[in-house]
Amino acid sequence: MNFKNLNLIIGLIIAIFLAYIIPNTIGSLIAVFLGAMYVGYMIEKNYKEGIFNGAILGVLYAIFAAIATYYIMNYHFVSVSELTTWIFSLIILYVVCGVLGGIFGTFIKNLKILSFDKVGE
Repeated sequence: MNFKNLNLIIGLIIAIFLAYIIPNTIGSLIAVFLGAMYVGYMIEKNYKEGIFNGAILGVLYAIFAAIATYYIMNYHFVSVSELTTWIFSLIILYVVCGVLGGIFGTFIKNLKILSFDKVGE
């Protein structure tokens, strides 16, 4: 398994765990941001890969959120247009939050403020 894929899976697990602790939309956005920040920090010092992997994390989390939202809102008999609008807005929010987290994580890696590469030398 590629380490980039492993970091993406770990970032997604972090996002799902944090969203479980803070169960609302703001908590989910914070969770996606922090998960994407982890992915952006753990990859190479390349903003393009930070953006790409953050967007992937946002899409993966948005799929989970869309499935949960569908079952919750379908239970309350919401119209189809309201449901699709809500799901697409969630997808856009999570992708944007993932991209920002990926950029911020890569930015921190480039600043070497929290660099753990030289520990023990």
